Amino acid sequence: TTQMTVVADAAAPGGAQDHVFTSPTAQWTVYDIVGGIVVRADEGTSRSFSITLQAPYLSQVEPGVYTGTSSSSDASTPGLDTVANGQSCQTAAQTGAFRVLEVERNPTSGSITRFAAVFENRCGPSVAGTRGSVYWNSTLVPRERTSWLMSGSTKLLPGSPLQVTGVLRDSGA
Repeated sequence: TTQMTVVADAAAPGGAQDHVFTSPTAQWTVYDIVGGIVVRADEGTSRSFSITLQAPYLSQVEPGVYTGTSSSSDASTPGLDTVANGQSCQTAAQTGAFRVLEVERNPTSGSITRFAAVFENRCGPSVAGTRGSVYWNSTLVPRERTSWLMSGSTKLLPGSPLQVTGVLRDSGA
C-alpha cells in the first residue's frame, strides 16, 4: 500500500486540507536523514506534502510511539515537521506525536524499503494542527482516521508524558 492521508485545520500552515495522496497520482520521495525519515508526496503544482520524523539524537526511527515532539530532534526529544504546499510551522511552541507502525530497511544499503506511520503536529498547544497517516510500500492496511495515533500497544520513550482518556469498565471478575 502506498498512500498518505492529510487532514489540516484551516489555520494550519498550508491551509485546510482533507486529501489522500495515492500512487500513481503522486510522485513519492522517501529517504533517510540523520536519526530520521522524510516522506514527500507531490502532485505537481497543485498539491504537495512532506513529513520529517526523527528519533531523539543518535537514535534511529523504529516502530513505536514518539510524543512531545518539536520541529527537530535533540538528545531527548523526537522531531516532527510537516510541510503543506511549501508552508511549515517551525516555531518554538510546535508540538506533536507520531507512531511508527512499520519500517523496513535494505540489509545491504540501509535504505528505506517500507514505511508506515501516523502523526499529529501542532504549531502550538492550542493552535491549529495537521494530522494524518503515511503508508509507503507498506504491508499494512491504512487505519481508519479515528484510530490514527494511539490504538493498540505503545512504546513510549523514557520521560515521555502520557495522557489517557477513556472509560474504565469493570470486567465482571
